[in-house]
Amino acid sequence: MRPRPISREEFARFLQKARPPSGWPAHIGVANSGGPDSTCLLFLLQRYIEDSKSSELTSPARVYSLTIDHALQASSATMAEQSARTATSLHIPHTTLRIPWGTPPFPPLPDKSKAFEGTARMARYNLLWKWMQKENIGTVAMGHHADDQVETALMRLGKKSSELGARGMLACRRWGMGMKNELEWAGIEGMKKWIVRPLLEVSKDRILATCEENELNYVIDPTNFQPDVTLRNAIRAIVSSKDKGEEPPDLTELPPKIQKDLMAINQNINAFSHITHQPLDLNSSSESLRAAVKAIDVYATDIEDRATSQIARIRLPSPPGSFVLSTRAVQEILDPTLRRAIALRILRYISFHPWGSLRSQARRSQYALDQIVARLWDPQTFYSNQSNAFAAGGGVLWAPVVVDTTTTAPSFLDAGGKIKRPQPSTIRNTDMRLGKGVVGWMATRQPPHRPEKMMEYGLEDTLNVDVTPTLKAGLKAWDTGNGLGPSIIEVLWDCRFLVQFDLAKMPKDVREIVLSDVSDGPRLAIRWWTHYFCPKIDIVPPGESLIPPDIKIKTRAQTLHSNIDSYTPSRLLMFRQKAEEDSAATDIPKLYRNGQIKESFPPPLTSGWINTSWIRTLDPS
Repeated sequence: MRPRPISREEFARFLQKARPPSGWPAHIGVANSGGPDSTCLLFLLQRYIEDSKSSELTSPARVYSLTIDHALQASSATMAEQSARTATSLHIPHTTLRIPWGTPPFPPLPDKSKAFEGTARMARYNLLWKWMQKENIGTVAMGHHADDQVETALMRLGKKSSELGARGMLACRRWGMGMKNELEWAGIEGMKKWIVRPLLEVSKDRILATCEENELNYVIDPTNFQPDVTLRNAIRAIVSSKDKGEEPPDLTELPPKIQKDLMAINQNINAFSHITHQPLDLNSSSESLRAAVKAIDVYATDIEDRATSQIARIRLPSPPGSFVLSTRAVQEILDPTLRRAIALRILRYISFHPWGSLRSQARRSQYALDQIVARLWDPQTFYSNQSNAFAAGGGVLWAPVVVDTTTTAPSFLDAGGKIKRPQPSTIRNTDMRLGKGVVGWMATRQPPHRPEKMMEYGLEDTLNVDVTPTLKAGLKAWDTGNGLGPSIIEVLWDCRFLVQFDLAKMPKDVREIVLSDVSDGPRLAIRWWTHYFCPKIDIVPPGESLIPPDIKIKTRAQTLHSNIDSYTPSRLLMFRQKAEEDSAATDIPKLYRNGQIKESFPPPLTSGWINTSWIRTLDPS
């Protein structure tokens, strides 16, 4: 039976399923390789946009095309030329960029005998990101389809991925911050842009049928069918031979690494049989594998939807930069997969590692997640003397707390200003049974190493940042333009907060400090304060370290701003209410848990030209 081309109505449904939560931007880009998948997507998107002009369909205003020439094979230039011709024939603006291997920050041309896929992907995404920024493209669409999804799921199966990972690629996901290097870093802008894959429900044969139906020219990358090049190619060759009734490739002729990975897949084929009701078997047909992966995706989507609902239910009022959950509420969550999904979301929300990175999710380590879930879901923890804070990856500290609900606002601090730890006697207290207090876990940023240790390990201090050079450059550009153009300078701090400086409203005395050419003069710095490692903006006097000093050393720094947008001063203050009521002025809370550095907890200050906001999200993507 001849495969059906993708109809207008079908693609409209696929596209709307992939729509970013913020809606379609004015410009959408297509990563156009010149192959049938991206060519089909480019055509369908352009047709959809043209149709939407005479209907009530919501769509981007314009589609753009980008081809990245990897220069990894002799035919790459020919493929890039075909991509440009196709885009031009569809009246779509097109750009071709060639990866400049060996030109910093790009590494030398990768050796195909090594793991070159990751290097090529990193370089490709760098150029793709720069193009999106230049053309003001808010979303980029990729032509991955259902058979690509099967290959991805099988590869993750071989790595013993959970149901959440084995679902494969998402139809819509945030770009993310990227890793902190010259090739991958996207920062705060990465939180505002999206990657969509509208064709994930479509098989390869239907994409080819669509190209044939609409007389679309495309090129085929010959390396896609060489099983000895990548694991993905090997999987593709095995599954394709099954569909065609042919002999599969001789596995003994494949590189040892690919053989090992294929064996790992075969060893885990029954991992999700409780969901798919059939094994993810390399000997299965494409149709059977697509159905199995679709079943996993439906299951994982349900888990993520339930996680969103449960996170809202179990969360207690939380200080900025923290997440407090009710131990009593989480006991109602019995599904182990749902528990892991909730733990992953909180890790990614609190972590100081870039949002979306594996490091922000404890590398999705099964061991780390099992540790977290075991502690958070064990009510006996609070009835013993083992109720200690712990960390299990992701840069997140989990601490048991008592939330005092007898006051007008919840309090987490004891009379000395320390986070209140539950004791067995507290748990059994009558007030707790009557619901006047709640036992829970608080997730906060893991405290940093001591300064000398950070220097020894070569770690970046992301908590104490001199922003004088950044503001100085901004002011000079602002003055050169006679005050025209945007006046806001944005600084992503600790990958968790966005600090915005309005140059047009900067006070004259601060402006003089910033523009001063005195090498040892005062500096404007973002430094941390509170148990939750929130940012404050200080004028640091000459000779004083950027690191907040020990209380034994009197600081001469002047705090300009420490309030956080969406957390009013009264809301911030409620988390130190008990400390103010019951402690003397000399009682100072400890901020380093090793007791080496301490700092007072003054009321937050608000400046008219500085704004600070929390930018991490609990969303599933």
